[in-house]
Amino acid sequence: MRDEGYPRKGKAMRKGKVSLGIIVTFFVGVIVGLGIAVLAGAILYYIEPDTLLTECPKTFGDIKVWAFEPTDLEEDEDVDKSLVMAKDDIPFLYIFQNEAGEISSFHLSSGPQKSVFHMTPQSTPGKWGQARYSKGNGTGHLVGNGFTDIDFDGQFDFKFVLDDNGKRISRSIFIDGVWQKIDRCNTDDMIAVSGQTKYIFEPNSGWVIHE
Repeated sequence: MRDEGYPRKGKAMRKGKVSLGIIVTFFVGVIVGLGIAVLAGAILYYIEPDTLLTECPKTFGDIKVWAFEPTDLEEDEDVDKSLVMAKDDIPFLYIFQNEAGEISSFHLSSGPQKSVFHMTPQSTPGKWGQARYSKGNGTGHLVGNGFTDIDFDGQFDFKFVLDDNGKRISRSIFIDGVWQKIDRCNTDDMIAVSGQTKYIFEPNSGWVIHE
């Protein structure tokens, strides 16, 4: 004779097994979900444009990029943080930021303390200037010939010559298609002086005699 209670007991057992499966599936889903969230966060951390770089280098191909607070700069340098790019672990680009959170200068380098190109942002949005090409001797001093493109238009406007100790030998401005030696020059104020003659620099026009 068939026991009517047995099937009911079997159904109860099957119901318990289903409940356990749901619980396991739920926790597996939670774990997988958290894993995906962490992975997505990590990916966004690396590709989000507004991500703040830290001392831990990030990579782009064989280039490393990181940011840090420099401690070996001159006290009068308006530098709060520095962004560095390196290839084969040799830095080739430095971008400095001041305490106001503004970019103060951009440098390309051929090695430590060997800046070969430098430029600064201007007050006009998106405008750069004072682009200088020079040679560093590895001790923080410039040597040899150096050139400055004041308005960053592809034409060098100022030239200086330094000896092996970084001492200035001569200064010249590019005017009327030739280099003319001068006595004094301030490229920031865009003024040059030769004897009794004063020159001013006009963007898009170059050096002209100040009447």
